[in-house]
Order: sequence, then structure tokens, then C-alpha cells
Amino acid sequence: MGFTLIEILLAMAMVAILFTMLYGTFGSSVDLIQAAEQEGETYHMARLTIRQLSQELTSVVQSLNGVMFEATAGEKCPQIARIELLDADAVEEEEEEAEGGRIGFIAVDVEEGNRPMDCFTFATYAHGRYRPDVKESDLSVATYWLDGDKVMHREETNLFSLSSKSVESYPLAEGVEGMNFKFFDGTEWVDEWDAGKLDMLPYAVEVELTFLLPSAERRVFTTMVSVSRASE
Repeated sequence: MGFTLIEILLAMAMVAILFTMLYGTFGSSVDLIQAAEQEGETYHMARLTIRQLSQELTSVVQSLNGVMFEATAGEKCPQIARIELLDADAVEEEEEEAEGGRIGFIAVDVEEGNRPMDCFTFATYAHGRYRPDVKESDLSVATYWLDGDKVMHREETNLFSLSSKSVESYPLAEGVEGMNFKFFDGTEWVDEWDAGKLDMLPYAVEVELTFLLPSAERRVFTTMVSVSRASE
């Protein structure tokens, strides 16, 4: 027994409808998988950035003899601090003026439009020495700033070196729409901090990272880090 032309056309139409439904389901599944992967990558980058910053902040240097930090007026990140090595006489004068030397901890409140693009430089003992043949110590100067949509991390691993080889810069995260820091002075939260002028470190730092997903959704990650007050 054969099939009529109408029966064949109906069968083909049903198969086409079935394939269309399966393709739509498959396409939706792919989109959901991609969205989940992007979301997971965003969380990973946020955790990486916050962990790196937290590790360095918990080992902040209270005072740094022989080195002077000063905010550079009119400059944007990352040139937010000038590190000046002092000679023996200048160090003695600095110690007479301020006990314990200068504090290397400067943060600048930067905003372009409605986009927070703060930058932050501080001295820390958190540098990991992975190459024993390189002249480095645990002491380093870390800088965080936004370059486009990337959170950049700059580390100067040898303050007394004249070589650029002691400076490393690399991105920690991308797809970042805003980076904002706040600092607790014991009474209130403020947007900027210059420890050289205030002669003290903040008690805590609040970090806020805003990621812009490909779907145009925003994810905001916020954490608070207590600042170590150990001295050199």
C-alpha cells in the first residue's frame, strides 16, 4: 500500500516542525550555557581581583624609611604617586619631622562621567618571591587602576633598582565598568586617602567592582578589608 502525495507532504511538514522545535531548544540551551560561562568567568575575575587586593592590604607597610610618597598633582592613574629615594641626611630630617618615616599609601578618587575609575598605590610586604636568582624582597609597591575595561595591577618589586625590570604590570579582570574605593578613618568613610598628609593608615578599605556582562546586565561585587597596621 502506497502513500498519497498529501500524506507525504503532511509527514514532511511534521518533521520540519519537529526539527524547528528542536533547533530552537538547542539554541536556547547554547545561549544559557554561554551566559552561565560568562557569569562564572565574571565571578572568577572578581574573586581573583579581590583576593589579590586583600592579601596585599593585610600586609600594608605602616612606615617606609628612606622612601617618600607624594601625590602627583594633575596626573591620572597610574601616575598617582611619586616615589623618591632619600639620602641619609634627608632620612634623618624626615625622622625628626615625622616619627617612623613616610607612609606609602595614596588613593585618588577619579570619575569620568558617571563611571568611577579610582586608583590606588600602597607599599606592602605581600610580594611573593618565586625566582630566587632575582634581587627582590617581600617589600613592593602595588598600584591598581582601570585601563579601559581592565583592572590593572602594577607592582614595583625593587624600590631601589634603577631598572624597569623590577616593574610588572598585568590585567586582573576585564569587562569592568567601574572601580570604587572608600576608606574608613575611624569615624566615617571617605573617597580619597593620602597617608603622607594624614600621617595614618585607614582602618579599613571598601572595594566595589562593577562588571558589565555581554547581555548588558551589571554585576556589582563589594567587600571590606581591614588594613594591617604593622610597621617596618
